[in-house]
Amino acid sequence: MRTGSEASWEVTFIDPADLFFALYVRDAAGLGDVGDAPPLDGPVPRWRPAPPWSRTQRDAAGRQWRLWWTTLLDHRPDDGAAGIDGPDFPTSTGTPELHAAQVATYHDALRWQSVREAQAEAYGTGTTFTALRAMGMLPLVKEIEARLGRPASAFSYVVEVIPVRGKRFWDLGVEHLLISDELGMDLESLADVLRPRLAALA
Repeated sequence: MRTGSEASWEVTFIDPADLFFALYVRDAAGLGDVGDAPPLDGPVPRWRPAPPWSRTQRDAAGRQWRLWWTTLLDHRPDDGAAGIDGPDFPTSTGTPELHAAQVATYHDALRWQSVREAQAEAYGTGTTFTALRAMGMLPLVKEIEARLGRPASAFSYVVEVIPVRGKRFWDLGVEHLLISDELGMDLESLADVLRPRLAALA
């Protein structure tokens, strides 16, 4: 973050719990290629409903999940800090297949994320790396200011990071970006993605 006497800017990195959980439900329930995001980056234990879903129920689950995902992306909070509606998920009782999958996989998803965070800390890619990534925005904005020949205008930019495979990114708005964790780990590639977006705001 940079604050000056006339202008200030901020780039915030967030790990969105609600988007992660939606992806976990999709992968655990074996809903396949629904949504634009790749699978989670790591093995996800398969959840199988009992009794097994019929073909009609599985198709319904896919449609319900897709609507859920689209709604989450279309209604991001300004700060990206959205929680999970568990463990009871009262808002999805009208979509029975999705609701069953959410309730059944909730605690497994929390454990999966906890293990991943512990591994990230152990390998030096956890909170320390997140702080370094945020600090890396200062030289990037200074580079943009040098090209503009003036200080950056005031702006606030949110980057949400999801643990999916590959180096991927999705624009959620002029001031909002969704990226894969793998892209976020590659600071040079991340800067290449952010440079034109921040320059447009600065």
